[in-house]
Amino acid sequence: MRLILLIALLISVAQTRAAEQSAAALFEQHCAICHDRPETRAPSRATLQQMPLSRILSAMEIGRMAVQASALTAQQREAVADYLAASAGTGAEWIAEHACASGNELAASANGRGNWGYGRNNSRYLASGVEVNADNVGQLQLQWVLAIPGATEMRSQPVLSAGMLFLGTQSGDLLALDQVSGCVHWHFRARSSIRTALNLEQTAAGKTVLFFADDLGTVYAVHAQDGTLYWSRKLKWFPTSLITGSLAFHDNRLLVPISSYEVAVAGMPSHECCRSHGGVIAVDADSGATLW
Repeated sequence: MRLILLIALLISVAQTRAAEQSAAALFEQHCAICHDRPETRAPSRATLQQMPLSRILSAMEIGRMAVQASALTAQQREAVADYLAASAGTGAEWIAEHACASGNELAASANGRGNWGYGRNNSRYLASGVEVNADNVGQLQLQWVLAIPGATEMRSQPVLSAGMLFLGTQSGDLLALDQVSGCVHWHFRARSSIRTALNLEQTAAGKTVLFFADDLGTVYAVHAQDGTLYWSRKLKWFPTSLITGSLAFHDNRLLVPISSYEVAVAGMPSHECCRSHGGVIAVDADSGATLW
């Protein structure tokens, strides 16, 4: 049994190394001529290794490097981006420095109606327990501030419930912050940048879950109590599919809007237009299985 496990481990390591070597070869062939030469003024390899995967991939898919990367397949572009971003480490050291001294248990009754944020009513309002009013709003003072390293924009709508502020970041970190102090109770790392609003819901199975999507088209369900993954699914119909709109929760179904950035790549001479479209996918909130 130990021999079988050892062989499986060696095979896995060999496959990982082969994938890394393949991505490295692609970078050397298509990218190094500019990024390893300072006179081109292109970002150096070391600079690229400090960027999140989504930023590198977006540059090749729809940004300034779209023409240069057009000779690569979608899988090759993602492999190169993964190769560069992975070499920079997790980038989570600052999160450990801001970790809370003690845990905070999220109320089991938390759901899409009992919080401030994107919920079933889309009200972003709490009917009870709010102490801010017209008489004291002018006396508000800053309680704490937290800077997200490397972030240049914030697109994800946070959600506040039971003394915890859940926040999705450009770096792909989902953070559970303490409402009073701003310390980090837990964090979850998505594969790419989180730009959709966060949905906090109770599922039919009684799980209190945060639903969201990254900008590479992966949908996540994360346990709100401890930040562990419930399930995740990559929902891409076409290589140019992405998710930019926020998800909707209803009747234990998660409604996922699918968009496309083909309009950005259609201007390239090598692109044969038009092959993609948007749509909506309904998935089961407890399993992620497609319903329609």
